[in-house]
Amino acid sequence: MGASYWAQELVEEPSLARRRNVVEGAKRSIIRTVITFGAVAVLAGVASAKEQFPGQFAKIYPTVKSGGTVDSAAQACTLCHVEAGPPKLNPYGASVRVALDKANSKSLTPEVLKSIEELDSDGDGFSNIEEINNDTLPGDPKSHPAGKPSAPAKKVDPSESKEPSPFDVVGAIKASHAQHPIIVHFPIGLFITSLLFDILGRLKKSSALNMAAYYNVVFAAITAAFSVISGVVCWQWKLHGSPLDGNLKLHLILGIVTTILLLILWAVRKGQIKKPDIPVTTGYLILAIIAAAVMALTGHVGGILSGVV
Repeated sequence: MGASYWAQELVEEPSLARRRNVVEGAKRSIIRTVITFGAVAVLAGVASAKEQFPGQFAKIYPTVKSGGTVDSAAQACTLCHVEAGPPKLNPYGASVRVALDKANSKSLTPEVLKSIEELDSDGDGFSNIEEINNDTLPGDPKSHPAGKPSAPAKKVDPSESKEPSPFDVVGAIKASHAQHPIIVHFPIGLFITSLLFDILGRLKKSSALNMAAYYNVVFAAITAAFSVISGVVCWQWKLHGSPLDGNLKLHLILGIVTTILLLILWAVRKGQIKKPDIPVTTGYLILAIIAAAVMALTGHVGGILSGVV
């Protein structure tokens, strides 16, 4: 009996050790994936902030000459920022920031910009709206209309032009978008990685890739749920509970459907951790591709809502 016991141990122990190695390798993979897509999410959040302004500005001032001085500066982010680019603001950008703070808003609205139209942000004697209408830069004292101002412009309070601290942690945490633009990148990146690992796992017959794919889809499902929650909070905080219709309603529905599909994919392969050598089925991959398509549509509608698309 003793010999039989030890013989069994010799057979089972390598299998257990191998399974542990596979799980540990998969965990390391998921950690690297989360870190990578976390960095991508932050950078994407910055990039999307840059892309939103030109479109919003053009809608508020449709008479601005396309390809002109003001339009070009808006596209290059130098209408509000110094020539070197974000994050440092020029005088007009500082006025926009103050107006946003006073309105307790993170969105560029007609009301925000109109509240600073009569100001002379750059101190050249011309009001911001007069400069915009004459295709000169309201944040550059060297760029102004010819002749004299049509009317005296309001001067800017120097104390209001002071740059905010770049380490405004409280402001970042309490942002009206509820971190939704950041969180949404995690389920997207994690799920795409999971699908890629699944395909490679089938081709290479790799248990490590199978497990990495499993953990990625688990975290994708979890972060997708948080994305939906943060989206609802964003709707209440940033959009002040505006009517839930049109693309806003469609975006929410698609987000919920995406989350449900990811949870189903997680449930379908919950036994993966006990059988890392068995790759996912063709049926699973088909459902995963459908989920990826729904996720892509969700992101596209979200881009329309944010002004990026």
